[in-house]
Amino acid sequence: MPVTPPARAFRALIALGILVGWLTPAPARANEEEAVVACVRAAEDAQSQRSAHRMRAAFKSLLVCAQSNCPTVVKNDCVYWLAEVEKLVPSLTFQAKDKDGAELTDVSVSMDGEPLVSRLDGLSVQVDPGLRTFRFEHVGSTPIEQKILIQEGQKGRVISIQFDPRPAPLPPAPPPEPRRSAIPTGAIVFGSVGVAAMGSFAYFGITGRKDAADLEDLCGYNKTCTEDQVSPVRTKLLVADISLGIGLISLGAAAYVFFTRPKAAAPPVAADVTVGRGSTSVTVRGRF
Repeated sequence: MPVTPPARAFRALIALGILVGWLTPAPARANEEEAVVACVRAAEDAQSQRSAHRMRAAFKSLLVCAQSNCPTVVKNDCVYWLAEVEKLVPSLTFQAKDKDGAELTDVSVSMDGEPLVSRLDGLSVQVDPGLRTFRFEHVGSTPIEQKILIQEGQKGRVISIQFDPRPAPLPPAPPPEPRRSAIPTGAIVFGSVGVAAMGSFAYFGITGRKDAADLEDLCGYNKTCTEDQVSPVRTKLLVADISLGIGLISLGAAAYVFFTRPKAAAPPVAADVTVGRGSTSVTVRGRF
């Protein structure tokens, strides 16, 4: 490392002190020489540490060479530099909480692997600028490490950490959408009855109207149709009308049972359909 002008001046002072010391008693001369050397070395070390941005170390060295027992020229320079470094050295304040949010003091903090504080007291702590790794330790908790970028000249920045925080409660899950059961048996039965009844309506309606038309051509104009001729036609048309009513009611019931079906499957339903000459009956058994 090249010798800077201040360093050369400090070393000249050492030589001058040694030369002057020859004129003083030996014990006093030795003490003065050691004091001068310590002051000059502290001043040189402070400059090196400051150039490397190790502000804390530079601050400590400047405190040594700014003492009143140092040579005046060294002391004056160190006092001036001390004021400059004190403005540049950053400081932090640490806060720590447990998992319930209570303040903690028995927390140790290290910076870049070197101890910084053994417990928290609310006071600011000098640190070096740059990207630093801080480790926080508390008995009974998982240690926390954080990388923090410290700005030169930053003062009083608060660093807060929390050990093993309780996880935030999850929002309650929405209730599941009610799933409708499969097609209820009642809907199937009523639907089947409705389809059969509508088929019956179509058959008896078509054949009854055809027979009525034939009968009209045969004996309707002269009104000579006998009861035996008219009765089958009347029965077919009546069965068609009844089948239509049963079909509409059954299909409506099937739609109602299907769209209002419960979550569980409906109990079985049985139905009997009887279509005969002159009458039609439907019997439904079960619960809905």
